[in-house]
Amino acid sequence: MPTGAVSRETRGSVVTDLIAVERGARLQHDESLGVDLRATAGAGLGSHLVNRPKLNVTLEGGVGHTIEEVTDRDGSYITFFGGPLIRWTVNERVSVTSHSLLYENQERKTDVRINSEFDMNVQLTKYIGMQNQVLYFYDREPVTGFPPNSVQASVNLTFSLRSGPPAQK
Repeated sequence: MPTGAVSRETRGSVVTDLIAVERGARLQHDESLGVDLRATAGAGLGSHLVNRPKLNVTLEGGVGHTIEEVTDRDGSYITFFGGPLIRWTVNERVSVTSHSLLYENQERKTDVRINSEFDMNVQLTKYIGMQNQVLYFYDREPVTGFPPNSVQASVNLTFSLRSGPPAQK
């Protein structure tokens, strides 16, 4: 049984060729890091460094509000975040997404976290796909008695009622 779970980011955006205005939320629970709950909601801007049909590279950043319940402290604080988002459609059956965000607590500037997610989606048949995922978490001020980082990997079969490649996040 896995010790951690992270919800996917939920996003909404207004996108032009150069700029994306975004909002999002992220929930995290990870027993291996002593995190009972960490929820961040925020808004920000992104700039498309590369915006091609098969490749999109965006640098994004913003401000959010984090609420956390961890083993040795609970709290609520404002955080700044930023990082790259890369989406690559390799071909009609394979797509790759890499998303990394650095979060900085504005009340304790030394409290910095990094969340990185790498996904490779492969369409195996008309209705069956496979998602390969690696998650990396780093916390500069980890919970007392817990390591500063965690790596999680998973391989999942996906089933769709419609045919075609898996949807991009």
